[in-house]
This record gives sequence, C-alpha cells and structure tokens, in this order.
Amino acid sequence: MHYVCYWDLLSNIPSLDDPNVSITEESFAFNKKFVSNAQARLLKNTINTIPR
Repeated sequence: MHYVCYWDLLSNIPSLDDPNVSITEESFAFNKKFVSNAQARLLKNTINTIPR
C-alpha cells in the first residue's frame, strides 16, 4: 500500500471511540470544533538579529 501523506495513513486507522470513524476524520472534526488562531512562528538562529 502506498501513502501519499500522513493523512492517507491515518485514514485507514479506526478511532478508539468509534471504529466507524477514521483517525483522519476524527482529527478534522476536532480541528473544526476547536479552531486555533495561533500567531506563533518558529525561529532558527535569530538570536543575533533580534534588536534589544
């Protein structure tokens, strides 16, 4: 079996709560219910470029 992405892999794994729902479906439902508005950014090697 070939998986194009991580969600493809999870779409074949049933949820622990409801075996008729995949982990992908469960994750998408969670993200739809609990919408994040995170404004965070990952920074690498910027310690010397941030003004003090």
